[in-house]
Parts: sequence; C-alpha cells; structure tokens
Amino acid sequence: MPVDLMQQAFDALPHFVCWKAPSLAYLGCNRAFAALAGVGHPSAIVGKTDFDLPWRDSAGRQQQVERAVLQTGRPSASLEPLASRSLRINRLPLLDGSGAISGVLCIAEELDGPPESMVEGSEAPLQVLLDTIPFPFFAKGADLRYSACNQAFEQFIGLPRARIIGKTVWDIAQPDHATVYDRADRDLLSRAMKQVYETRVTAADGGEREVIFHKDGVKDGSGQACGIVGIYVDITERKRVEALHRRLQEELQQARNLESVGRLAGGIAHDLNNFLSPILGYADLLLEDLPRRTTPEACRRSGPRR
Repeated sequence: MPVDLMQQAFDALPHFVCWKAPSLAYLGCNRAFAALAGVGHPSAIVGKTDFDLPWRDSAGRQQQVERAVLQTGRPSASLEPLASRSLRINRLPLLDGSGAISGVLCIAEELDGPPESMVEGSEAPLQVLLDTIPFPFFAKGADLRYSACNQAFEQFIGLPRARIIGKTVWDIAQPDHATVYDRADRDLLSRAMKQVYETRVTAADGGEREVIFHKDGVKDGSGQACGIVGIYVDITERKRVEALHRRLQEELQQARNLESVGRLAGGIAHDLNNFLSPILGYADLLLEDLPRRTTPEACRRSGPRR
C-alpha cells in the first residue's frame, strides 16, 4: 500500500497506532498516537524512542516486550498504563518482502477503568480496528478463502461477513471478475510481490465500479507465503473525470485544427490577391487602349511586333 494511503487509513482510526524499526526507534504513527505522545504531528515522532516521550519511566519495560516480538516473530498483547491512560497494546512483527522481521507494529486501545481490573488474554480488538478502516479490506489464507474482512468490504459488495468468510472469489464475484482476482491472487502467492492494479468490482447496487487494488502477501515465520491482505479504493468518479478531460482535450484540439485551416485558407487568399491585383490592373489598362469590340484573335494579333 502506498505510504500516503496507509497514513490516511491509520489516521482514520480511533486507535493509537505506531510502527518502529528493529532499533525500536519510531518510523511513524497516526494522528491519535501523535496527540497521545504530545508531538503534534506524526512526522515529528520519526527517529524518537520511548525514552523521549512522556512515558519514559516505563520505556524499558515496553522495549523488553517489543524485543521479544522481534526475536520470536510472535504477536504480543498486554495491558499497560500509558500517559495516564489505561491501554490494551497489541504488538505485531512487521515483515519485509523476503519474510524477514523488519520492525514492530503497535496498536493500542483505550479502555475504561484501570489495567488491573481487566482480564489478560481476552480477544484483541482486531475486528474493531478493521471496521474503522474506511476502505474495503480483506484477508485470505493460503487456500485463497476469505479469512477476514471489514464493514466497508461488506457494504461495498452487499454481502454480510457470514457469507464471505470461508468463501472464495468464485463464490461471491461475477465469473469474469473472479477470473481476474483469482489469477492475480495466485500470482501474488507464487512471487510474493506487492500488487497494485486497476479492475472492476460489482457493487451492492449491481453496478460496475472501477477500483484500484493494493495487495500484499503474508508470510509465516519461515518466510513461506501463508495468505494475502488487500484493500481497494473506488476510482469510478476519478475515471469519469479523466474521460471527460480527454474528450474536452480532443474537442479543443479539433477546434485548434479548424482554426489552423482557417488561417491557412486566409493566407492563400491573401497570396492570390497579391498575384491577381497587378494582373487585373494591367487588364484594365489594356481595355482602355484596345478598340471597342476587339476579339480575342485581334488581341493576339496586336501583340508584340517585330
């Protein structure tokens, strides 16, 4: 997913989201986390560590947990007080294109009451997080069956989650669309490369929508492909405006061509007038000198004489 689109998606979340390098220096965060850290803007947190932020007293304990995530590749969920707030913090390893761990993603949710009153091990609010993403999101396993989706995805295609999870694209999409999706998914699993491509999706109202897909492969701890995550953006209106712009450009070019033809015709007429003016002038002089009722043959005979 492009950085600006990812930042936009995270900024729309009510959760506190940040991501760190293996050194545990911050690489970025969303606006909610920037406000929690008191840095004003997400870009201001880049390069800082927890020792530079208001919760520096608990920074050592946090980094200990995050180093364990980096070393084992296993997610972690914990209940912690942070900046005078009670938070459930979920930490997940970030993987690069080769499947190597390249950092830590932290997603924190503010909870009512002190951390001591909460039960460890309760289900992480992953679905709540997904449902706050304003774009249709989906995840698939290695068998290419849907394993997760958000409300935006349900609403876009007009199917409830219960009729999506465990299904394939052949179960929920038009055959011609499913062919495109399935081919792209299998190519992604085999080559483990990010995908960005434009195609069509049948919306809940039955209409065809132009969309742009952003997909990436998910790998397990051994680097083997184990699934796909994706998000898509409706670009139907953008495509309509682009088509209108192209049509207007073509009409403008036609008008310019006609204008050029008009200028050319005007130039030719001007040049002809320049040639005809002396001819007509001499013709008038000849008519004054020749006798009346002079025939063409008489004109020829009255030409130059030796």
